[in-house]
Amino acid sequence: MNQSNYFILRMVMETVLIIVGFVLLKKRFTANRKKHQEYDELIIKRAVSEVIPGAEFIREQCMEPSVLDGFGIIPFYDKYREKGMIRYKKGVGNYMFSNIHLLKAKSSKNGNKTYKTIYKGQVYTAQYKTSLSGRVRIITTKKFFNNEVNLSYPSKRRGETKIETENIQFNDSFDVFATDEQSAFFVLNPVVMEQLLEMKQRFEEVGVFVSGETMVITLKTNNLLFPQGYYNEQQALITLENTKDEVRGMLRMTELLEDTINGSIENNFTVRS
Repeated sequence: MNQSNYFILRMVMETVLIIVGFVLLKKRFTANRKKHQEYDELIIKRAVSEVIPGAEFIREQCMEPSVLDGFGIIPFYDKYREKGMIRYKKGVGNYMFSNIHLLKAKSSKNGNKTYKTIYKGQVYTAQYKTSLSGRVRIITTKKFFNNEVNLSYPSKRRGETKIETENIQFNDSFDVFATDEQSAFFVLNPVVMEQLLEMKQRFEEVGVFVSGETMVITLKTNNLLFPQGYYNEQQALITLENTKDEVRGMLRMTELLEDTINGSIENNFTVRS
């Protein structure tokens, strides 16, 4: 075999190997996707519907961060990942729970761009106890050498006033912005401020937005609920019950957060959780 024929044969063989490898990878990807879909259908969606009748679980969606941007209760980000959400009704209200996974771009010295997770947690929507006339936004802050740092959250916006309360510890932990002072102090009674401080101790970063009868709460838990899995028939019943417990935990959290901000509980957040 002359050199020319050798190179042609080598190129053909390499091309065949590439095609075969691509086909095998595609088959594996398709099989894995099918297993993930089967897991969602037979485990997560079933658990959600049994614990919260009428609720739906959507894997490839989350509450749009652009909406949360409008509320001003998440930090600035460059990219996000859609990691699952649950929608349901309670009474006449529409409720939603969603994972949040935010990333920030970082450029290396050679110009390559990578993305780093800056926020992993959940967002809950609930009903406020009355129709608030103004708009109130509460975001986490930290003290750094006696200077307040707002952790890259949006600062005061047009129409907002920064509110200071009589609770110094609360002022050191949160920034409060409102379209009018009366609305802010209607939301932030002493019990609610103590509850929010308890929540911050547990979750590190907390965001709250209240407008009209709408209430939105974000928590940086450093965890995503309802991860993807593979359906295993032998473990199906155990996995289903564990997932039901996870849904019940999410539901308890939603109700607890709603009660906390609405000021309808007297015991503290740690005890209730």
